[in-house]
Amino acid sequence: MKKDLSLFISEAARIASKHVPTNMRTIEVKVHVSNGLKQFNHAFVQEAGRKNPLMADRVNLTEEELYSYEEFLLKNRVDVVNLESRNFKQLKRLAMPCFVERVLTDVGEVLIRDRALSIKPVYDGGEVISLQEAIAISDKIDAFYDDLAVVEGAMPGDPNGNPEVMTLALIEGYVMGMGDYNDPLVEYICYALGLLMDETQFNALYYMRYDDVRTIECNMAALGRAMVV
Repeated sequence: MKKDLSLFISEAARIASKHVPTNMRTIEVKVHVSNGLKQFNHAFVQEAGRKNPLMADRVNLTEEELYSYEEFLLKNRVDVVNLESRNFKQLKRLAMPCFVERVLTDVGEVLIRDRALSIKPVYDGGEVISLQEAIAISDKIDAFYDDLAVVEGAMPGDPNGNPEVMTLALIEGYVMGMGDYNDPLVEYICYALGLLMDETQFNALYYMRYDDVRTIECNMAALGRAMVV
């Protein structure tokens, strides 16, 4: 006769230890201004010269200035996320290209509670320009407010990031992720930030592989003007 296990199961459930939450583990994802934004900067300066050549000659905005400005913005965005920013009122007045504003907004802390993970950005770039130098470049960008996709007062203050971006990383030349995403722009943002996750103990979490870096480079070059107007 087959034994009935229902009594055993109910008794086991009664005396079993109750589960308790584990401590949150932190993944630090390194971010810096990568070649992806350099390509964007080239398109921005070229289109500024095409749409308003007189203003372009007057302000003389260069790709190198844009790159330095983006490093400044990214460093300060990470400071905001980590509650270390001392100049937020001044930062909030700066102008920037809309795509750069989107990149900064997506950078932030993300909690994945069902995996007990906290993902935080860490700035991994070089020294940044001063606030006064950043204001001067901001004024040059703002000169094209009516010509290009430029936004004023856009430095994000919310420390939370976009889970679709912050769960991506560049690993062995590919964009890798912890799951599916719905926004096709996140690959470009991952590449623009050079998202790097080098803590090998968490590598297994990145099980979805997307485009390789070369494909993303080609796609960004093809988008060109569409990203700045």
